[in-house]
Amino acid sequence: GIRNARAPNRVILFGSRGVAEQGPGAGYAGLLREVMAFFQTGEPPVSPEETIELFAFMEAADESRRQGGAVIDIRDYLARHGHEPSGEKRKN
Repeated sequence: GIRNARAPNRVILFGSRGVAEQGPGAGYAGLLREVMAFFQTGEPPVSPEETIELFAFMEAADESRRQGGAVIDIRDYLARHGHEPSGEKRKN
């Protein structure tokens, strides 16, 4: 590890079609501004519905892995757990 020198924080993505690096100035400043605003106002920067969809996406990815790469429809996953995808209203 680096003990006595500075090392920049950055994101490097490795994919089947190439490697992408975080550009200059694309650090955590925007994220920290949102976190500070949240602590000051108590208003989350992301809606509860979007937060649920993010967790559903992660769980669907895990379920796909458990099923050997099966396609998991996030809309079905949300519906099974009593939620509607944002922007879609179910007809009863």
